[in-house]
Amino acid sequence: MPHQAGANDFCALADVKTYIFRGGGNATLTDDDLIQRMITALSLSIEKDLSRGIKAANYTEVRSGTGTQIMFVKNPPIISVTSLYINGLLIPPKSTDITQYMNGIGYGISEKYVSIFGYSFNRGLDNVQITDRGGYNSIPSDLEQSCIEAIALAYKELDRIGYVSKSLTGETVTFSVQAISHRAKGMVDRYKRVIPL
Repeated sequence: MPHQAGANDFCALADVKTYIFRGGGNATLTDDDLIQRMITALSLSIEKDLSRGIKAANYTEVRSGTGTQIMFVKNPPIISVTSLYINGLLIPPKSTDITQYMNGIGYGISEKYVSIFGYSFNRGLDNVQITDRGGYNSIPSDLEQSCIEAIALAYKELDRIGYVSKSLTGETVTFSVQAISHRAKGMVDRYKRVIPL
């Protein structure tokens, strides 16, 4: 049974095949199944390494207040906030009316954090609950490209599993043994969670 694309795949089979076979050659249907399995597995592995979800989803976070007026969320960017409770008190959103916004009370959102006006994230243990929708509606292109490159590297390495180098007619070819290139890793690391779980 062919391996189906995963809901959280970071790239598409067709894009990976275009990248791998850009110089010619054709994948068999067996290769399609293999490549799709690699896409799903690598996407899951990257998401675990980042310690966060990438695709847009609903989240409820229970956090400990720090006494400040800003709290970073765990799965940015913030798309919307459904509710914010501090010590059991429902905090309203700030008015979007520009004449009231500057002096209004309530919460506002930026890409990475929720800010509050007229309140504070009072110090306490698990006394803040934020319910929001966060993540990306589509996989960012740099993250997608890093996944494509890592899959292509892994696919090409199938022909030399276990080899670090190979000698042919007096010449020695040395292979990279990295699971992901430095360039691709740099693109992925931009999305890593920077606040504690």
